[in-house]
Order: sequence, then C-alpha cells, then structure tokens
Amino acid sequence: MLNTFKYTVLSLTRVRSVLFWTLAFPIILGTIFFAMFSNIDSSNDFEPIPIAVINDSNYQDEAAFRQLVDTLSETGENQMLVPSFVKEETAAKELLKDQSVVGYYKIETDGKPKLYTAVGSGADFSTSINQTILKNLLDNYIHKSSTINTLMEENPLTLMDPAFTENLYEQNSYTNEISITANKASGSIRYFYSLLGFASIMAAMIGMTAIVRTQANLSALGARRAIGATARAKTLVATLVAAWLVSYICLLIGYCYLSFVLGINFGRDALSILGLGIASFMATGLGACIGTIPKLPEGTKIGILTGLTCLVSLFAGLYGEPAMELADNLARNAPIIQMLNPARLVTELFYSLYYFDGYEQFITTSLFLVAYGLVLLFIAATFMRRQRYASL
Repeated sequence: MLNTFKYTVLSLTRVRSVLFWTLAFPIILGTIFFAMFSNIDSSNDFEPIPIAVINDSNYQDEAAFRQLVDTLSETGENQMLVPSFVKEETAAKELLKDQSVVGYYKIETDGKPKLYTAVGSGADFSTSINQTILKNLLDNYIHKSSTINTLMEENPLTLMDPAFTENLYEQNSYTNEISITANKASGSIRYFYSLLGFASIMAAMIGMTAIVRTQANLSALGARRAIGATARAKTLVATLVAAWLVSYICLLIGYCYLSFVLGINFGRDALSILGLGIASFMATGLGACIGTIPKLPEGTKIGILTGLTCLVSLFAGLYGEPAMELADNLARNAPIIQMLNPARLVTELFYSLYYFDGYEQFITTSLFLVAYGLVLLFIAATFMRRQRYASL
C-alpha cells in the first residue's frame, strides 16, 4: 500500500498536462488578474485636486487665503490641492479648458475669493466630487473669515484667547469611521476567490487521472494492479490519498504565489491553508467520481471535467463583473443552486475568512465541502464495485 502511494505520487507529478492545468494555468491566470485588477482598489483612494490659482496683487494682499492654499498644498497624506499658479485669468481659463485643472481660485477686487469651474453636464463623477470639495473648502474659509471680521469689530478681546481661536479653526468631526468586516473591502479580491474555486475544480483532474490508472480497461498500469497481490481496496485508498496530496500541494503552491509573491491578502493564512486541504479533498472526490463513470474513455472524462469546471466557474463569478452579478443574483434568488456549486463553495470558504470576524461561516462551509467530497467518493466507490472485466 505504501509503495502504491509512493509511485502514484511520482507518476502524477510526471503528467505534464495535469500539472499545467492544475498548477501552471491558475498561476498564469492569477498573474493576469493581478495585472488587470491591481489598480481597482487604489482607484478609489483620494488624489490631490489639481487647481489653478491666479497669483496677482489681490492674491498677495490676502495673506490668510495664501496660507490656506499653502497648507492644503503641503505634500503628505493630508495634501488636498495641487496648485498651478498663473498671473492672468486667461491662463487659468486655458488650463480649465484643457482639463488640466478642476477649477481656479481668484481674489476679486473686493478682496473676496471666488471659485470658477467648468459649466455643463460633461463632467465625470470624480470631477463633480472634486468641484464640490473645492466649493466646500472656499465656503468654509469665507464663513470663518466672516466670523473673525465680526469678532474683530464687536469684541476683539475674544481673539486674544488661544483656546477660543484654536476651537474656531478646529475641524470638528461628528462621525467615526468603523469597519463592519474583518478586512478592508476590496473590489479585486473576489476575482482571486473565484480563481481559487476554479483551481480547486481543475485539481480534480489529478484525482480523475489517478483513478483512471487503477482501471484495467483504461490503463496498462491498472491491468497490472488488477492482477497484483495488493488488495483492490488498499490500492484505491492509497491512490486517492496520493491524489489528494498532489492536488493539495498544487493548490498550496498557487496560493503561496498569489499571497506572498503577488501580495494578495486572503485574510488568515493558517485557516486558508486548512481550507485548501478541504478544497483539495472535495476536488479529489469529484475527480474520482468522474473518473469511475463506466463505459467512457479517458478523453471523454477529461472533456466532462473541463466543461464542468468552466460552467461552475461561471456561476462563481470568474469571468468578470457580469459573471459576478449573475453569481450574486443566483445566491439571492436560488441559494440551493449555489450551495451545489463546488467552485462557489470554495469561493465562500475564503470569503468567510476575509470578511467575517468569527469562524461560524468558515466551519459551516468546510463541513459542507467535506460532506460534498464524501458523497462523491461514495458514488465513485459504488461505480468501482460494479466494474467487472471479462478478460485482461
């Protein structure tokens, strides 16, 4: 039995087509995903707003407004503005026309600052948001300047109190930012969840190849094993354990590449590695179940497994935003269908580790995957028991 396990592992690692689809292809696909979607999360981060400022004599006379612009333009994590100083308003209008800036500030002859932005419905969403931010900054400055001027006229001694002036300029926040998930929400991580689901189903190719090689009518090796001294049950157990180990190693290598080379955060690595073992167990059962279908050649079984992988990966959201919307709609309207989708279950397994603080969802999904694998192995065992050979 030990020799069967050993040589099954060695023989599986020498099947190039199997290793390509279960190991190399998910890594290649993961690299493509990383190149395509690595900027999705960072695209939502705030970028300093490009704005023109008319640096004329009126601007130089307004020391308070100059200080505001300089403070908001200081480089660092709190930078809000990227100013372009121009001498004439015509130059500012040219920058605005070329969309090099979102708007421009101008100090009018009465000493009051004013914001000019492009008028029309052609502005995109981010430009509209930036225009709103610039307007709020200016409104806030005007409001506080007006308050200070009023105090200087009516009660100038109030401004001598440091605590009062500090409170006047303090930006109060009445909300607290909290996270309702264990990790920061990510727009790209779902693609890699779906990729792990896809890789798990492709790993079933290893279990299918291993079980086909135990069948005397499909493999010369299977014929030799059929007439060997090792009991058939021991041969099957050793073969399935070897297939599980090889598929687990393939998934683990792919996971380590995504996590440690590409830097994808899957949440909790220790439990993720455990989840890979559970996913490979389910995959081994799936491969064994397809591999034991009677009266079908090996090529047909490969076609069935490949088609099944592509189909279930569609409903796990692998093929982009439309596929994800389809998967979400099915999860809401037909949850039973998604519960029977092995690729979706693997996706949900890692989803539970990334977004949930507790372990209830992870344990529930893990038990479901284990039960899935046991049912598939039972079906495979039933098929194997019924196989008889008239001659070898």
